[in-house]
Amino acid sequence: MYHCITCDAWLTAASLRCTVALTELHSPGSLLRDSSSKIAAGTVTRHWREYQKGNPTSTNPVASIFAWTRGLAQRGKLDDNQELIDFCTSLEEGVIETIQAGHMTKDLAICVHGTNKVTPDQYLTTTPFMDEIADRLQKKFEKRVAPKL
Repeated sequence: MYHCITCDAWLTAASLRCTVALTELHSPGSLLRDSSSKIAAGTVTRHWREYQKGNPTSTNPVASIFAWTRGLAQRGKLDDNQELIDFCTSLEEGVIETIQAGHMTKDLAICVHGTNKVTPDQYLTTTPFMDEIADRLQKKFEKRVAPKL
């Protein structure tokens, strides 16, 4: 069984394909963290074609974001660049907080609600989802820069 800490759902290996951000693999006597950045090429292609037609899509960018932040955080460690590491941490926290607040793409809504028949009020399309993440990240930066009284 896999535990998706993004949407706090327990998944079988077969249903893992539907979420994909950051997973924890639980096995007897150990806890391994695995950053998964697998994505179904067919889904991305289909969404791209819909986007080209001007139709809204609900593409989940979480795996791509975490793949980049994990790579950049490692670069930050190698270069002793705490600012880069902090940025990566803030972005990952912003993504997780966004989903925990109920703002998610259609694939995550399907996992959370346990049905393929989710309604548009239960999920966001790609751009509004990214906007929610950006808003949370901006607030995190404002808190860092704001003078402490």
